[in-house]
This record gives sequence, structure tokens and C-alpha cells, in this order.
Amino acid sequence: MPEISIIIPAHNEEKLISKTLSSIRDSSSKNYEIIVVCDSCSDNTFKISKKYAKKVFNVNFKNTPRSRNYGAKVAKGKILIFLDADTTISQNYLKSIKEAVKNGAEYGTGKWKSETGSFFGKYWAWGNNYANKRDSTVSGNFFVLKKAFDELNGFDVKMKKGEDTDLGGRLRENGRNYSFIESMYYVPSERRYGKGKILFWINAIFESWLYKLNKKGYKRRFSN
Repeated sequence: MPEISIIIPAHNEEKLISKTLSSIRDSSSKNYEIIVVCDSCSDNTFKISKKYAKKVFNVNFKNTPRSRNYGAKVAKGKILIFLDADTTISQNYLKSIKEAVKNGAEYGTGKWKSETGSFFGKYWAWGNNYANKRDSTVSGNFFVLKKAFDELNGFDVKMKKGEDTDLGGRLRENGRNYSFIESMYYVPSERRYGKGKILFWINAIFESWLYKLNKKGYKRRFSN
């Protein structure tokens, strides 16, 4: 029985998912299972994922939180790790999470590390890490005990974005123990920051402050 279930929702990620899955394979911890949920994929994401994982599913939800919930439903591990399909992890990522859980953590995350080292990349990583620590919440890449996840009914499938931060907020409000693990990191792709990065930056800052000041308004804005 695996101790950890790594759940990866994916939509047409054939160019990046092998890099993500390779970083998991290179982890210093081996007692885990990988679950890839290919949602409405029309490329080779499923075929590539099968080279690395036994549990690869084709679904047609067109809904990331529903894909994540599906992965959690079939997971066997007591620790769920949600990882984006374009994100790599440090070698000690899984080991550090297991140690945090052993010390009482029920959910949490690690450091976002910039892929490019550019000013924008480093600033966005810093802002994300600061917000997560400040609010005891998470973004797309994080861990949570399956028991706590199930008790809160997982992700809100009505949300088209921000469902990860929403779940983190509900875990905090429910009194769950949070851990921000400084000793490990994840590296998201910065592909979407290339074109229109100023607009992306403005929207991201607006969204983070909306969440901070008006969580109900944030949820209304990003629900289907």
C-alpha cells in the first residue's frame, strides 16, 4: 500500500509532463503511486504518462477541480500530493512531506522556485510563498491528508480557478495543522508569463488581494 498518492491533472501536456514525471521518479522517497488524470486530452499526454504510471485515466470533465477530486477518489495513499502537470519537484520533496506529516502537519506546501530566475519569475515566486505563509493556504502544488480532504469534500467543482486556495482556506478555518516546508521546493513552468506578462501580473495581484480582503467575492468571481 503506497503511503503517498501523487495526483496530476493534465490537459494536453505532452510537451512537459515527461519532465514532471521524471522529477518524481528521481525522488529520494519511493513509497508512492502516481495518478494522472487526462482531462479532455487530444494529444499524447495519456501515452506518455503510461510510461511512468500505472494509474492513468482518460476523462472528459473539462474541469480541473473535478479531475483532482477524481484522482483523490481512486488514491490509496494516506497523504495526497497535488502536482501540476508542468511542474517539477526537488529530490527531497516527498521525504520532506512525510516528515512534516509525522510531526503533525495535515496540509501544507513548500517553496515555489522560479524556473527562469528572471525578475518576474523570482518576484512571482516570492509573492506566492509570502501569501501562502501569511494565510496558511496553498496554491496548485501542495499536500493534504486524505482523511482531511475527504472530510471537507475536496475541491469545489463549481470553481473555474482558485479551487486550491479555496480548499486551503477551508482547511485553515477547520483548524487543520498547516506546514510551510522551507527545505523543499517545486518549480512551475513559466511559459504563460512570456506574452502579456504585465496583464498577467496585474490580474494576479488583483486576485490575491481580492482573496485576502473578500473571500466570498473571490469565490463568486471564479465560480462557474
